[in-house]
Amino acid sequence: MDNRRKLFLLIILIFINIFLLHKYITSSLRKTNQSDVDLPSAENIVAKKNSIYFHETSSRGQLTVRQACCIESCARTNRKFQTNVIFSSRFESDFGINKLLSQIGNIKFFTVDIANYVKGTPIENFDTSILQKSKWPMHVTSDALRFLTLYKLGGIYLDLDVMVIRPLEFLGRNWAAIEDAIQVGSSAIAFATDTVGRYVAEQAIINFVDEFNLTDYVNNGPGVITRVLNELCETDLPEPGSCLGFKIYPRGTFSPIPYHRAAKYFQAFVISELKSRNIFGYHMFNYVSKNIRIEEHSFYANLAKEYCPTIYNEFSHEFSYHKL
Repeated sequence: MDNRRKLFLLIILIFINIFLLHKYITSSLRKTNQSDVDLPSAENIVAKKNSIYFHETSSRGQLTVRQACCIESCARTNRKFQTNVIFSSRFESDFGINKLLSQIGNIKFFTVDIANYVKGTPIENFDTSILQKSKWPMHVTSDALRFLTLYKLGGIYLDLDVMVIRPLEFLGRNWAAIEDAIQVGSSAIAFATDTVGRYVAEQAIINFVDEFNLTDYVNNGPGVITRVLNELCETDLPEPGSCLGFKIYPRGTFSPIPYHRAAKYFQAFVISELKSRNIFGYHMFNYVSKNIRIEEHSFYANLAKEYCPTIYNEFSHEFSYHKL
């Protein structure tokens, strides 16, 4: 009888523990979901002259180490600016990298629902669900959001693979930079809320919709800004200079190394020095370099140590790969 009683009590204890564990997990999930809901919407961002925007469109709710490094580099070199990181769909506030960046005072996080975001813009009738039918849904969503954000709010947009090394205020308020011989880049652009900026921003989002292509990787980003500026400047090929108050900077401003040589950024001792007062950042071309390990003593590792020290110190192993 004693053994039966002991077994009965053991079963009761097991059920109690299972119940408490279930309650704990449910509570934790509820807290996580609540933090997602409480994150302010991009619709609530107040337009300010000194604003920089990043869009994270993977729906992971998390930033990678490289993305975080680029965000930190931007925030630290542009202390006068608010750096806004806008997530599509969800956001994990408890994720380590997100928490680290939250401690830097001029970095703010937001979420966005693109279907609502287009309302009140010249493309509010655009069916945003078509973006998910692209070969690159994450990238075309980012293309759409960058032009929409600058149309709605004005400021500077940067891709999450652009390492910033100088204050961007010195570039002016309306600008882009040439990426290669035939196109202007869309990885770093600025449209102000003045007449020039508003015109270029409006033309960009209209062109995005009119020329949208599901299968062409560059058509909806660099293609858009290139077509708009070629028309504005009445030229067939982009050239450095200024037309009607909009500045077009040389390729070296953000892309001193072309995409097909981007691997050199990550290789130890390959690049010893690649800095000048004309370089404001480095586009790392993540779409071709994301799987390349960051070797210790590489140019990228040295940049990270200097310009994103918080991320570098926390994840130093990510920046010190030793090639066998």
